[in-house]
Amino acid sequence: MKTKLFWLFNFLALFCILIAPIGSQFNDIIPFSDFLLLTIGFLLLICLLYIKRKNISKIIKKRSFLYSSNALLSNVILFLIILVIGYFLSRYDKKLDLTFNKRFTLLTETKQVLDLIKEELTITGFYKKSESDSFFLLFNPLKEYQSQIQLVHIDPISKPHLTQKYQIRQTKSVIFSYQNFSTTITNPNIQKITTAILKVLKQEEKELFFIVSPETRQFPKDLSQLKIMLTHSNYKIKLVSINNLNQVPLKSGNILIFSRINAPYTKKQLNQIQNLLKHGGKSIFLIDSGVNSGLEPLLLSYGIRLNPKDIIVLDPKSKLAQYQKGNYLLISGNKASSHSITKDLYSSLLFYKARSLQETTTDSRTNTTVLVKSTKSTWANLNGLTKELSLDNTDIKGPLPLAILSEKKNNSIIVVGDSDFITNSFLNNLPNGSFILNMVNYLNEHYDLINITPRPNKKTSISLPLRMRSVFFYLLVIIIPIIILGTGWVRWFNRSRL
Repeated sequence: MKTKLFWLFNFLALFCILIAPIGSQFNDIIPFSDFLLLTIGFLLLICLLYIKRKNISKIIKKRSFLYSSNALLSNVILFLIILVIGYFLSRYDKKLDLTFNKRFTLLTETKQVLDLIKEELTITGFYKKSESDSFFLLFNPLKEYQSQIQLVHIDPISKPHLTQKYQIRQTKSVIFSYQNFSTTITNPNIQKITTAILKVLKQEEKELFFIVSPETRQFPKDLSQLKIMLTHSNYKIKLVSINNLNQVPLKSGNILIFSRINAPYTKKQLNQIQNLLKHGGKSIFLIDSGVNSGLEPLLLSYGIRLNPKDIIVLDPKSKLAQYQKGNYLLISGNKASSHSITKDLYSSLLFYKARSLQETTTDSRTNTTVLVKSTKSTWANLNGLTKELSLDNTDIKGPLPLAILSEKKNNSIIVVGDSDFITNSFLNNLPNGSFILNMVNYLNEHYDLINITPRPNKKTSISLPLRMRSVFFYLLVIIIPIIILGTGWVRWFNRSRL
């Protein structure tokens, strides 16, 4: 009878102790259910000890018990320490982000945007049931920082009527709703989330005018990644021919990007550009090498000079040129100042067939800043391209300015000596995308969005030679386990002889 009671109490005690943490979920139904289960478990253990008190007293008197009790006591103390630490950690919700790129840590700029929320902001995520954890993992830090944020998860498969209601066409779509304004993003990251929140808070969508040559009828295919990136940043892109600048409204804050205009600007077009700038417009000029743009007088008034026929080349004897297998027209550019546009770019920019720029003295009302410079192993070749490149007295030795910002009281312009750096092949896995987006955000006075770009993932895997892999295999899988098992067997054998 005692044996049956022993096993019954043993089972019930272990069951109550193990189930106690789960009991906290039922505190609303049964108050202190977790504490009650834990108390019952320990009471059953006491009964268990009472039933086997004679056997326990015999065991305690043995010498082997004295040795083994030390190990048991150490384990109990260790368990109690872990229990105490776990208790305090559960009381104080502190998290430590150990990922390389701080994936789960909010940026300062993101916190500044979240501080602007004064009313309830609802974030509705259309994720499959199996992907719901990723939705909450991404958005919970925002909710923890800003109590006004409410998270709603909808499974598009089980609730297709809601998918149709909100016109959701793919999973991992997120709707941000604030007051009577809402916006939708797909495949969210910190950049898209922050810009979407700022958009619903300001309740506006900024227009961006892409000025192209007359023969360009549609947005260039090799700039498709740029268009997607700007659209996700809540810019409404309008393609405008250089001959139709009158379609751009005379409105303060309008942003114009001039790209791939190879023919010289006419006097009428220059007057229209000056008029747009006079009314508070902001412009980015992407001017390729070898192009006689006719913009020189306009740019000189902003303290920027274009070298007439130069093209920046890479020193054929440099290590980079050898690595690029003689492609001396592909050059890298480094940030030249701590300006907010460039200060957080994580690596060098790449340019192709770029031209150099110069700062010139102008009136005190104009402030110029060199944003990007070429490397020391470059020069501006003024005599055209030849088969054998060599630096002569007419060339200009690097580093050379590649991008310059000029600011006046009511308007600003940025001039870049290349237009290829924003094509698809240069935007992937390079900071070129961050650079152009930072320029647009800066001119749009979205200073809080500058440098909020997706953090690069760094590969942390280690590639070992075959011989080293074999050594680690035998050491970790065979030798160390044999040593541990052998040591334990020797200690057990010695104690059994006591």
